Amino acid sequence: MVVHDLTYRRGVARAARGPRWLPIASECFAYALRNRWMKLLFALCWLPPLGAVFTLYFVRQVLAGVGAQVDAGMLSFDLDKYEIFYANAWIPLVLLAAGAGSGLISADLRAHALELVFSRAVTRADYLLGKILGMVGVLLAATALPWTLVWLFDIGLSESSDRFFATWHYPLRLIANAVVFAVPTTLIVLAISALSGRGIWAILYWIALAIITRPVGVVAANSLFRDTRAGVLSFIDTFNSLRYAIFDIPRNPLASMVAPPTEVAAWAVLLASALALRTLIRRTNPTEVVA
Repeated sequence: MVVHDLTYRRGVARAARGPRWLPIASECFAYALRNRWMKLLFALCWLPPLGAVFTLYFVRQVLAGVGAQVDAGMLSFDLDKYEIFYANAWIPLVLLAAGAGSGLISADLRAHALELVFSRAVTRADYLLGKILGMVGVLLAATALPWTLVWLFDIGLSESSDRFFATWHYPLRLIANAVVFAVPTTLIVLAISALSGRGIWAILYWIALAIITRPVGVVAANSLFRDTRAGVLSFIDTFNSLRYAIFDIPRNPLASMVAPPTEVAAWAVLLASALALRTLIRRTNPTEVVA
C-alpha cells in the first residue's frame, strides 16, 4: 500500500483539525479489507465466536427446551469454554495479520514514498501511530468485538441477572487478551514488512514465525531441553500461555507440556515488541526529506 497511491495528502487535509495519524489509520483499516479474500479471512475469524453463539442457543433453547439432559458446564459457558472455541481461531487470525500488515511499510519503502510524506505535515510518529492503530483496529475487530458479543448473547439468554454479576469481568478479560495479541502481533508484522522489502516475502516470513515455530517449540520443550521454558520458541504457545493467565483457567494437557511459564512468555513478548518497534523507527528514518 503506497502512501501516494492512497492519497494520504488528501486524508491529512481532511483531518487538519484532528490527529494527523487518523487518516493513515483509516486507510490501513480499509486496506486490510481490500478484496474478497481478505474479507473472507476476516469472516473466518468470526466463525469460532459464531460457533459459540450457536452452541449456547442450541444447548439452552433447544435441548433444555425439550427436557434433554444438558451438561452443567455448557449451561454456564465459563471462560474454559471460550478457550475451546478461541483456540480454533488461530490460523485465520495469523493469515489475517499477514494480509493486513505485510505491505503497509514495505510498499512505502520500495516506492521511496516516506520522503514525500514527511515533507508535509505528517511526522514519523504520526505515520507509525497511524499504521499501528489501523492494524490493531483490524485485529481487535476480529477478536475483541465478536467475543464480547458472545458474552452479551450469553447474558441475553440467561433467565437470571445473577449471570451478569457472575461474569461481568469476562469482557474485560476477553478484551485484554485481544489487546495482548493484537499489539505485539502488529509491531512484529510491521517490522517484518519494513525489513523484507516486498509484501509477499513479509507474508512468508510472518507465517514461518507464527506457524512453523509451533513444532520447533514442541520439540525444544519436550525433546531437546525438556523444559517448558523452551516453548517460548513457539509463537502460538507463547500467546496461549498468556491467554491462560488472563482467563485464569488451568492449562490443558498439551499446553502443560509446551506452553512456557507466564512470566517467561510475558518477557518474551515485551522484548519482541520492543525490538520490533525499534526496527520500525530505524527503518522509517528517511535518508532525505524533500523540502
